[in-house]
Amino acid sequence: MIETKVTGSLKGSVLDLIQNDYQFIAGDKIQEMFANDLVEVVRKSYREPWKLEVGQILWYGAKASEKPNYGKNSKKTPLTPIVLTLISKDDLEMKKEGYSDREIMETKVVRIFKEAYNREHC
Repeated sequence: MIETKVTGSLKGSVLDLIQNDYQFIAGDKIQEMFANDLVEVVRKSYREPWKLEVGQILWYGAKASEKPNYGKNSKKTPLTPIVLTLISKDDLEMKKEGYSDREIMETKVVRIFKEAYNREHC
């Protein structure tokens, strides 16, 4: 299912790019610009799983700047890849130091929120 969502997001991104920026694809220079932009879209959309650290996951989410409006559904909402750290060394250290599960969970939630929000501004 995630593969379908990812490929659909890439296709949607490419279609959006063509419709907004390349209404008439003609000429070698325009085609080269299109190819470069397409490669950039693919580069942003995919990340090799072996580059993730232990305890991290790759999540595809909508940007905070994407506003809902009439007729816009999940299929029409572009997704961006976000690396989220579910378990970090800090969590393990907090557990060793005797912090409660609730305190560790609060720290995790804040960290994951910041990672997701800051990814949009990179």
